[in-house]
Amino acid sequence: MWQIESNRLEYQKFKNRIFLFLCFLSFIFFVLYLRLFQLQIIDGQYFKKISKENCIQILFQQAPRGTILDRKGEILAGNRSAFSLLFSPFNLSDSDIEKSVDKINNVLGEDKNKDNFIRKIAFQKRYPFTYACLMRNIGRKKMFQFAEEKLNIPGINIQTETVRFYPRKNFASHVLGYIGEINANELMKRGDECRQGNVVGKIGLEKVYDSELRGVEGGKQIEVDVLGRELRVLREIIPAKGNTLMLTIDNRLQILAEDALGDAAGAIVILDPRNGEVLSLVSKPDFDSNIFTVPLNAKEWNYFFTSPDYPLLNRAIQAQYAPGSIFKILVTLAALEEKKINLNDTFFCKGFLTCGKEERVFRCWKRKGHGRQNLIQAVANSCDVYFYEMGLKTGVRNISKYARKFGLGKKTGIDLPSEKKGLVPSPEWKKKKIGNPWFDGDTLNFSIGQGYLLVTPLQMANLVCAVVNGGKLYRPYVVKKIFDNKNNLIKKIKPYKIRDIEISDNTLKFIKKSLKETVEKGTGRGAYIENLSVGGKTGTAENPHGENHAWFVCFTPVEDPQIVICVLVEHGGSGGAVAAPVARKILQGAIPFLNKGEVNKDVLKTGMKNNEF
Repeated sequence: MWQIESNRLEYQKFKNRIFLFLCFLSFIFFVLYLRLFQLQIIDGQYFKKISKENCIQILFQQAPRGTILDRKGEILAGNRSAFSLLFSPFNLSDSDIEKSVDKINNVLGEDKNKDNFIRKIAFQKRYPFTYACLMRNIGRKKMFQFAEEKLNIPGINIQTETVRFYPRKNFASHVLGYIGEINANELMKRGDECRQGNVVGKIGLEKVYDSELRGVEGGKQIEVDVLGRELRVLREIIPAKGNTLMLTIDNRLQILAEDALGDAAGAIVILDPRNGEVLSLVSKPDFDSNIFTVPLNAKEWNYFFTSPDYPLLNRAIQAQYAPGSIFKILVTLAALEEKKINLNDTFFCKGFLTCGKEERVFRCWKRKGHGRQNLIQAVANSCDVYFYEMGLKTGVRNISKYARKFGLGKKTGIDLPSEKKGLVPSPEWKKKKIGNPWFDGDTLNFSIGQGYLLVTPLQMANLVCAVVNGGKLYRPYVVKKIFDNKNNLIKKIKPYKIRDIEISDNTLKFIKKSLKETVEKGTGRGAYIENLSVGGKTGTAENPHGENHAWFVCFTPVEDPQIVICVLVEHGGSGGAVAAPVARKILQGAIPFLNKGEVNKDVLKTGMKNNEF
């Protein structure tokens, strides 16, 4: 009996163990089931996406930038095909990446780019399924070398894309600007509009109209193997080219102006006084915009940013100078309009004028003096003593008031970046800024365009436009029309009149007559051309840092002005001897190019078809 009972107990224990084991086994399968349910049903789509991303990468392709044309349809900035070196850090360790970069530099034959490449790749790790652009515009020979080494350099890819091309090199470089890869600061400002590796405009029109020119990015979805090598293209979106800009610039006038200025440092601005169109804008020294389509080394960057020549400075709108005697145009107008002087008033010039209790001497540019001068003679001969006397009679506040009316002391609003506003001084300004009161000696300097007064060449050209067109102050502009990538006109920029300035007919007639006399018989003889009616004014601005700056402004024809030219030659010396002959060279070739009408649709289409170089 005892043996039977013992067997029964053993059997029960065995059954209990089997039951517990089955329960445990069931629990394990239940947990596995729940996990499978989570992976396949609940999180199935997520892991499906991850799986695809492990074999699919995105290869972005930048859109060709829009073409930039002159007013007649000539191409100033286009595109050409080039090769770019791309890299994906996908599935690569830091040591593998460094080995790949070393191999890339071996092909390039240099090691200077290593740190830059590593930095770009490190940033791209945030987006592991896309490519970082290590270098653009690599040569055909290097492209074939990379193609041969592709299997030995994990992560690399070669892509054909378009790069910016400026067929005329240095031509209008400060107007057109240049492009470059977006930096960290620009990327933060633009947010989702751009991504790392995008090419954007840095200065000039390329910067101001970047959103118009950039186009719509395309790209490809490609399947890759475990080493990141491309197997096949799954999907492709063709990039859409950017819009086309047609400028107010006439390339023939631009060539004339650039050739006339030569190698001298300075600026030339040519405007249409009837609407504010910029026909030419020159700044020297200039630069070849094509240089910036490839990465520059430290030495090259140092030249552009530390050179005393300041080649990237647009002197036409960013450099500020004392205008010298060309400011006498405005002083004359202010005196006549405020009736502080009449046409018959005369002053005797003995070569100097004393002022103040200390009898400080203010000299005329002609040390022996001009003798007795009436107003028209004083303008033509640029007699400083006459303008000293007239400035005292007119007063600093009246002169400042008219200077501001004609746009000085403010930006003109031209569609180019980083324009400077200059400075129109006043007694209040001097007291606040310098801490001293305004003296009569300040008024004397102000009356001949010296002292604290600062202007840009564009401001002086625009001032002359407003004087000779009867008081219409226009905002200068460079972009005339915008076309989409199918040649359809999407925007036409109309002239914008800032204000109407009241100028009496008598004053306007006198100003034109006196400025014509300046060119025919006075200090502006260097710009005289037989059978061409030209009015102008010379200026020689004192420069505390070296030789005087040479100025000349002019317009033609006097009876119905169609162009206004402003010439500034830095450290040039006399305006009459240096700047006026520069304007003469332009005037000799400029007239045949005017009033030729707008570009027709056929010219535009021809330009658009040939925008690839």
